[in-house]
Amino acid sequence: MKRRADAILKRAQAEYLEQLTPPRDPLLTRIEEFAAKHGHPIADPEVAQLERVLVRATSPRHILEVGTNIGYSVVAMGRECGRETVLETIELNPDTLSVAKSFVADASDPETDALRKFNRRITTDPRLTTIILPLGDGTGISIVH
Repeated sequence: MKRRADAILKRAQAEYLEQLTPPRDPLLTRIEEFAAKHGHPIADPEVAQLERVLVRATSPRHILEVGTNIGYSVVAMGRECGRETVLETIELNPDTLSVAKSFVADASDPETDALRKFNRRITTDPRLTTIILPLGDGTGISIVH
């Protein structure tokens, strides 16, 4: 349930919408708990979901987030970015930025790194003609010459 009262939604509406919001992964949950404990304002989970959908739908080449805070939105959006996307953030408070950097470092996924390395290998191998389709986390189709 939301951390604070909502000026637009009634409690029953907010509870219903919360049920429809996909569960957060452990890192986003940890960031939410840290924010609540230390008084950092972060986006609500449904806002993070909207950011993810917008990034996935538009495949931007450049994202600028002003007011990074502890990195909640950066992690949410960053997971949807392609390899070529540049995601820049601005946070003026060095202590807050340090926390954000820590959470962003935790978001690095070895499986994703391995998948990207494999995709890079099959798309550059001269023995293959390959396409990576934007289905799921990427669906590769290769033809051996």
